Order: sequence, then structure tokens, then C-alpha cells
Amino acid sequence: MIRVLVVEDNEIKYNLIKEKLVTIGVTAICNVANIYDAETELKLSHFDILILDMQLPMRNLGKKLDNAGLGLLRTLKHSINKRKSSFKIPNVIIGLTEHPEIFKKQAKSFSEQRVFAYQYNNCSDDWAVQIIISIQEYVATKEIAVEKKEAMKIIYSIHGIMTFGEWQTDFDDHLIDKNRNEIKHVKFQYNFFPIISFLIPYFRKKEVNSFVKELLDLQSQYPDSEVDIIAHSFGTYILKQAAEEMSLISSPNFNRFILCGSVLKPKYPFSDLINKYTLKGILNECALSDFPLILSHSVAWGLGMAGRVGFKGTYVDAVKNQYREGGHSSFFNKKTFDEWLLYLDTGITAGHDARKKVTLYSAIKNTVIYFLPHIALLGIVGFLIIKLAA
Repeated sequence: MIRVLVVEDNEIKYNLIKEKLVTIGVTAICNVANIYDAETELKLSHFDILILDMQLPMRNLGKKLDNAGLGLLRTLKHSINKRKSSFKIPNVIIGLTEHPEIFKKQAKSFSEQRVFAYQYNNCSDDWAVQIIISIQEYVATKEIAVEKKEAMKIIYSIHGIMTFGEWQTDFDDHLIDKNRNEIKHVKFQYNFFPIISFLIPYFRKKEVNSFVKELLDLQSQYPDSEVDIIAHSFGTYILKQAAEEMSLISSPNFNRFILCGSVLKPKYPFSDLINKYTLKGILNECALSDFPLILSHSVAWGLGMAGRVGFKGTYVDAVKNQYREGGHSSFFNKKTFDEWLLYLDTGITAGHDARKKVTLYSAIKNTVIYFLPHIALLGIVGFLIIKLAA
């Protein structure tokens, strides 16, 4: 699927561009009307093509500047030379300007991108026709490079930290045993992820970026396929972050998510993701003796133990919690795999709830666990006060 970002504040011009794009089969079109929103989109999602007007406001309802688009082009140019660019540079950049020679001068610095400049004329749509010709050439080369595959059911799995995801291979074998040949199982596997990296948000970002790239590639190859996700432990964080960051037009056709041993916070608001992707459901598998999640809740910044206590709020039954006996990796067996396949096919859950009646002991224990981060923080603060006072 070809993804296009049109940075244009003139509705008449945008509608003309959109109409021309649709006629050649390009429908994944995102429109923003100012530089700030354009930069935001280019940081969040990868677009194949950027169509950039030169006269734009910097922010919404701001004053239109003659060379604002040129400024964005310079920003992208300097970003390419940085070791870690915050922008995802489009493959084709098309500028609309009354001075194409100035645009082309800046464009010389882009070595891996095709950059075109067309002179806008409000008395003719020749400029729009030229844009479409340039895009058609790019589409033709891309279709040769990326072979689109037949639509099928895809299950994407993501493993957790301090493991190589052995259960993913077991799930592969189970699909073969059940003759589920119509399912393509894709395993997202990253290098052994140490617990110290898991605790620090900066080091988590790398795996999130890798997963986003994988999903973009998946969408390019299987644009018409439904995609289910099974994520375990740290994989649930990777999935959540990727789903938040991806643009809807760049993402696969998500169907249902299964989270097990989730490190997310119990109060995570799923409504935005459910509405964004029109998800049919999220199944959250909890293990009542999941000790690693107590550590996640206590010492990992921004994480929690939803895979132990469940998510708060069902969002009209879209999110379902199941509670099983066992620990952090107790889900990976043939019986559970069968239940997951049934859920992904139909939305029907096994309805597990191994929680026992609340007693005074269990209430005190769960309260202490809940307040562990605060207890730890108070301990650190107290220690520092004593040291400073000594």
C-alpha cells in the first residue's frame, strides 16, 4: 500500500490532489495543514510520498509563511545527516512552489530520495497531472520490488524478556498438528533482552521501533489480510507502544489481541486503540502467581502488573480478563493454544477465573503489593534524608 502525506492548507488544492491520487488507486492519504502537524506525522509514521506546499502556517490557525515548506525540507535534509534521525524520511518528496529553482537547490542534498518541484498555477491543473505522473512511476517500481501476497489470516507473536521465545516454536508446531494451514504465523523475535534494559524506557524504544518497521513491511506484503497479535510479558509493552505510534493508514488490519503476562498498568485506557483500529476484542490472560510482574510493578518505570490483576474496565466487553493458576510463563501448552485459536476465530473465551474468595490475609497482601512502588520510594527518600542529616 502506497502511503501519502499531503501538507496543504488550501482545501481546494488538497481535494484536487486527493481526487487525482484516488484515480490511480492511491487511497492511503493523510492531510495536515501546518508544519507542526507535518513534523509530528513524519516522526510517527513512514510515508512513501510527501507532497509539500511551500506557503503554510507553522501551527494551526497561524499566519501563513511564504517559505515554511522550504524550512521543513531543510529540517528533513539536516535530519538525514544525523546519527539517529527522529524523522522517517519519505522515499519521494514533491514540492509545490512558485519558485521551483529554490526548492531544487535544497533538494540536491537528498541522495536516497526522489525529489521533484512543480510550479503551482491556480489557472491550470497541469501541476497536479505532473505530480500523478511522478507518483505513477514510483508506484510501478515499488510494485516490482514488493510482491503483494494473497490475503490470509495472520497471527503475529511477540515474546518477553530474558528468553528467545521458545513458546513461539511450540505454537508453530501446534498449528501444524491442527492442520491450520490457512494461518500464517509470524514470529517477532529480538535478541536476548536483559532485565536492566527492561527497567529503563530509553532502551525499550529500540525494540518498539523494530516492531513498527516489521508491521509496516507486513502491511506492504499483505495489505488485505487480517492480523491477530499474541504478546507475552514485555511483548505486550512493545505492542501497545507500536499501536499508539503507528498511523492508521500505515498499519495492518488488526483483528484481535491476546495479552499474557502483561507488564502494562491495570488502568491503561484501551478505548483509543479499540476505536482507532476497530478491534474486535482484547483477551488479557492473567496468572495469579506471576512474581516477575510484582517486580515490574515495583521498579520498572511506567509499567505495571495487568497480567496478574487484570485491566480495570471492559470497554463494553471489548477487553476480557481471564485468571489462571500458575506463573509468568504458565500459558504455553496445547490446551491454551486451542483456546486462543477459538478466541481469535470467534471471540469466544474459556472463561477461566481461578481467583479465590477474598480473605483478610489476601486483602492485606494485595494492598501491600499495590503500594510497593510508594513504599520503595519512601524508603529511598528516608535513606537520603538520614544520609544528608548525618
